[in-house]
Amino acid sequence: MQAGSTRALATLLDALDGILDGGVDATTLGSDLFAVVGMLDREPTLRRILTEPSVESEQRSGMARALLDGKVSPEGVTVVANAVSERWSRSRDLVDGLERCAVIAEATKAAQSDQLDGLEDDLFRFGRILAANPDLRDALSDRAAPLDAKRTLLDGLVEGKVSPVTKDLLDQLLVGRQRSLAAGLAHYQEVIAARQQRLVATVWVASPLDDDQKARLAESLATQYSHAVHLNVVVDERVLGGVRVAIADDVIDSTIETRLAQAQRRLVR
Repeated sequence: MQAGSTRALATLLDALDGILDGGVDATTLGSDLFAVVGMLDREPTLRRILTEPSVESEQRSGMARALLDGKVSPEGVTVVANAVSERWSRSRDLVDGLERCAVIAEATKAAQSDQLDGLEDDLFRFGRILAANPDLRDALSDRAAPLDAKRTLLDGLVEGKVSPVTKDLLDQLLVGRQRSLAAGLAHYQEVIAARQQRLVATVWVASPLDDDQKARLAESLATQYSHAVHLNVVVDERVLGGVRVAIADDVIDSTIETRLAQAQRRLVR
């Protein structure tokens, strides 16, 4: 985003925090905002009107309220009215900002029910499933396929296996706003992690880690990076032992095969 949209987004997210802290039904708010995102994607003329800088912010806000009153929750109306009152560098940035708000609202619902870690784990696992099944990924990403058909396919895969919040977010990803389904998953994970002010570490190991091992590794990484850390653990049979961690822009590799390769290079010098 350009500077104008970055400032607008920061203001919008601050206002959203106040609404969410007030005990609003976060799931309803998330659904409402996703619905508005879909409408604005379908109506580029309306999107341009609501971001037109020559129109006073109060007028833009009033138009949004008149359009949405009685159709979405009062809190949803307030978030959208706040959003359109800001100056966005591009009209699409408004919609991207509202989508971010919707994801945060859904994540807040998960946090309220102590399911936030499960949500992040579910999204990561689904990304791994897509990576291992290109035919499935292509079927769910096909922009020419009816959305209802893709959601039926998704239902068969995840019904009863993930939380309602996870299912809601996966349903939204099928709409195809992001560059790809994998990119959308990564974006949602980043938004959720940023909301919690924590980093996400992907960890490759030879065998599953127990809860104590995960806690100690997360604590060690949190100390090193001065941030809370959520672990996504990948059990990889190619890892003989040790651990490889990717976090932020860093890769920490203490696997046995890497240590052997380093020893071999020292021997041949």
